[in-house]
Amino acid sequence: MNNLKFYVIATPIGNLKDITLRALETLEIVDELLCEDTRKTLNLLNHYNIKKKLICYNEHTKHKITKNIITSIKNGKIYGLVTDAGTPLISDPGYYLIKELIAEKVKVIPIPGASALTTALSASGLNTDIFLFIGFLSNNHKKTRELFEQYAKLDTTIIFFEAANRLTDTLHIALDIFGDRQIAICRELTKLYEEFIRGTIAEILKNKNIIFKGEIVVVIDNRQNDKNNFVIDQKIEKLYNYLFNKNLEKTEILKIISDIFGIKKNILYDYFIKNRKI
Repeated sequence: MNNLKFYVIATPIGNLKDITLRALETLEIVDELLCEDTRKTLNLLNHYNIKKKLICYNEHTKHKITKNIITSIKNGKIYGLVTDAGTPLISDPGYYLIKELIAEKVKVIPIPGASALTTALSASGLNTDIFLFIGFLSNNHKKTRELFEQYAKLDTTIIFFEAANRLTDTLHIALDIFGDRQIAICRELTKLYEEFIRGTIAEILKNKNIIFKGEIVVVIDNRQNDKNNFVIDQKIEKLYNYLFNKNLEKTEILKIISDIFGIKKNILYDYFIKNRKI
């Protein structure tokens, strides 16, 4: 029977109390622990009075040490993998290692726990039925725009991590690509200054009292066909007015906009005809 095993261990994303009993037990039994930043992991281990040999495992070291880890496991050593915060492999190193371990018939055992992704989503107040996680955004605005355009027509909630100093620019791009959607900006999750900023993208951008600091998760409700969620943005307003001034029939205008933006015609009808001005 194959007794080779490797543990993937979730750790707290901020508050050191957010760790499971099973995770603590596993940290005790492993011989060596792979981590991104030995200083951060040491802080967690010291808090729980656990002493382990730490090995730095990241994108730069993975090819160099993976073969040695597999050899050591086959010789009887027990290893675990942690990330700086949260669940390993969620926008963090580890995929290459896990793939190689599975190929070598090593049993990979997940020890579940905290994740910034699910923590943000659970308290966002936005739709959670279907969601898409796109990880950390590029620091290149052009690449961010291209990424948003790739997913703009998906009828889902979109989640990503972003640096505080880039967030304002990113929100302007999101407003242009997605329209004025409902969003939740979740900062410093589980920490002392935890905060949830909710509203439409435009409302948040206009609020000069909001200061973006710390680690941030952004949740955007991009459901195209939810009457209560969809916000008609300026692009759609301008197109409707342009076509209206060209003397097109209202029903034809609604069909054109529906085809272009993927919005149900009854939503457009309620907004442009039933409940308003034109």
